[in-house]
Amino acid sequence: MSNDSSRVFALEDCQFTVAEAAQHLRVSRSYFYELIEAKKIKPVKMGKRTLIQGRELLRFMKAIAA
Repeated sequence: MSNDSSRVFALEDCQFTVAEAAQHLRVSRSYFYELIEAKKIKPVKMGKRTLIQGRELLRFMKAIAA
């Protein structure tokens, strides 16, 4: 059984599509794009793809929990 800290490090090292990141936050894709537009979440562009780093998701989750 893994502990919570190993999950955090695993999430930090991942990259997610917008759909996957929205799923993690349990919000719609359109709302997630609103968060990007409001500069609350910083995406990474790779060609045409928009990716979200796991550490960015963690940063956002910590910010809204505070």
